[in-house]
Order: sequence, then structure tokens, then C-alpha cells
Amino acid sequence: ELLSSISDDIDDPSTPAGQAAEWILNGDPAMPDPCRDPDAVVGRFALTTFYYSTGGEQWRNNDGWLTEAPACDWFGVGCDGDNIVELNMERNDLSGELPPELTALEEMRDFKMFRNSLEGTLFTEIGEMENLRTLDLEQNRFTGTIPTEVLNIPDLQFLRGSFNEFSGTIPDDIGQLTGLKELWFAETNLEGTIPASIGDCEEMESILLYETNVEGELPPEMFASDQLAWVDLSETNVEGELPSTFYEATGLRKFVMNSTDISGTLSEELGNLENLEQLWIRKTNLEGPIPNSVGDLTNLEILLLDENQMTGTIPSTIGNNDNLIFIDVSKRPEKAVSVQPTATREKLVLSRKRPPFLDAQSGTSLD
Repeated sequence: ELLSSISDDIDDPSTPAGQAAEWILNGDPAMPDPCRDPDAVVGRFALTTFYYSTGGEQWRNNDGWLTEAPACDWFGVGCDGDNIVELNMERNDLSGELPPELTALEEMRDFKMFRNSLEGTLFTEIGEMENLRTLDLEQNRFTGTIPTEVLNIPDLQFLRGSFNEFSGTIPDDIGQLTGLKELWFAETNLEGTIPASIGDCEEMESILLYETNVEGELPPEMFASDQLAWVDLSETNVEGELPSTFYEATGLRKFVMNSTDISGTLSEELGNLENLEQLWIRKTNLEGPIPNSVGDLTNLEILLLDENQMTGTIPSTIGNNDNLIFIDVSKRPEKAVSVQPTATREKLVLSRKRPPFLDAQSGTSLD
């Protein structure tokens, strides 16, 4: 009865759950007593189902699995006391699909499946894992949409699904995850707009959605978090002007918007971004001059504004940027501008990626 309360497939030996039930009942050398220690039985069953579902015999490392050792001693399993709180299978040659029986691991906090060959859709029961903080599915072969049930995980902080075949849209109510710090779904098939509710993710630190089909204007709310440090929306269908709230995101360190339909001009308020280290807005519809306030970005290391419609000259204030090591502001792809490490920052070097070099003073025309 204990196992049947977790899965409907325990009587089918062709299923991972059925194979796991057979091992628990007839093959487990530890033989935990389901009356005295039901949690141990449930944990071993859920993990064994995961083992059979993801090709455990072929894993790179399966030390301890399906032995008499406590489940907490199985490779990749982390515990707090007797509670299973972590399953870390990064780079471990997993294949197959994730079984919904994992939801029986009610205390699970960190679920890390980075760089394997897992496939299929993410089971909707994921929302029952209410203690999850990390859900890392990056670099697998997952398909389908982000289940809205994910929004039922109140303490979720790290939601990573990049380099998969996920489709659909970012859930409209993503803001329910008020503690979310990372939203990573780069190089997927996601589409649609970025929901305004993302502004309710008050702890957001990074949003990586590059090389997706995300479209529309950037919602002003997406820059609401004081912790936001990294945004990359390159090679998407994002359009329109940068919202005024962008210039208020003083925690930003890296902002990348290459190959998008961003338009308008850069405001003199750019200088407010005092922590900015890298600004990449290449191959867009930006126009107008480079703001003089770029000289206030004293932490700036890389400035890439090439292949836009910008006009004017390189402002002399660029000489204030003691940390600047590379700048490209040309309209033509064959030009780049790098700063000599020993220079006083008054002299810039316009160059190709390879020599020859062409010296130029600040004030060089962008044309």
C-alpha cells in the first residue's frame, strides 16, 4: 500500500516504477521495515525508479546505487539528517525521462541534471516539490512547455532550462516566484513576450533568454530588482526602445542585446549604471550619439555598439574609463576599437580582429 500510494505503475514490470517495486520488495539487501521506517522505503523507491527511468546501469558514476548502503550514501544524493534534499547528477550520462515518482522526495531542495541526455516533458507534478530551491535542467533534450505548476514552488530560486527544446511561453504569473534569482532558458524554442509580472521577482539576479523566439518590447518591470546583474536577450525578436527603468538598474554588470530590433537612442542616464562592466548592443536599430555619460561608467571593461545606426563621435569622456579594455562602435563590421592597456585612455586603437592596426584619437567619427 505504501508504494501504491506513490505510483500507479508498481504492478507493471515493464515500467521503471514496476522494476523499482520489484527491487524494493525482493532485491533490496537493506530491506528497511516499511512500518518502522516508511520514509526510508519511500526514498529508496523514488530513487530506484529514477535509476531505472534514466538508464542507471549506463551512468558514468552509479556508486552505491541499488546496494545495501543508505540512500544518503548513493552517488549524487545529499541528505540533511535522514531527509533526501539534493540529487546532483550533473554530467553523468543520464538518458530517458524524469519519472513523476520523484515527487515523493518531499524535502528535495536542489535538483541538478545539467548536461545529460534526458528527454521528454517535465512532469506537471513538479509543483508538488514545494521545497525546491534549484531546478537545473540545462543542456538536455527536454521538450514541451514550462509547466505552470512550477509556480507552486514558493522558494524556487534557480530555474535553469537553457539548451533544450522547451517551447511555449514564459508563464504569465512568473512573478509568483518572488524569490526567483535566475531565469535561464537560452537557446530554446520559447516565444511570446516577457511578462510584466517578472518585476515581482524581487531577488532576480540574471535573465538569460538569448537565441529564443521571445518578442515584443521589454517590460519596464523587468528591471525592478535591485539585485539584477546580468541580462542577455541576444538574437531574439525583442523590439522598441530601452525603457527608462533600464537606466535605474544600478546593479547591472552585464547587459547584452545583440541582433535584436532595439531602437531609439541611449540616454545620458546611462552613466547611472555605475556597476556596469559589459555593454553589448550590437546589430540593432540604435541611433543617435554615444552619451557623454559613458565616461561615468568607471567599471566598464567592454563596450560594443557596432553595426548600429549611431552617429557622432566617440566622446572624449571615454578617457575616464580606466578599466576599459575593448570597444567597438563602428558601423562597419571590419572595424573594432580596443584600448591599449598602457595607454592613458586618450588614445584608442581601431583594429580588425587581426592586425594591421590604425591609431585614432578619441573623437573619431562613428561613420
